[in-house]
Amino acid sequence: MEMQYQWLLGQQRNTAVTVGGGARRYFLLEDSPTGFDQFNDYMPTRRLTIGYAVR
Repeated sequence: MEMQYQWLLGQQRNTAVTVGGGARRYFLLEDSPTGFDQFNDYMPTRRLTIGYAVR
């Protein structure tokens, strides 16, 4: 699941800025040494993207 919002900035509105966040669920094997509980762990995600919009 993820939500994000995007703005077009600048005089010609060609600079794109996107911010967002969400959660990711990981499915791991029983013998995985990562410290996650199997099928129960969610990790938060965040995003900041700056780019050029082409029209």
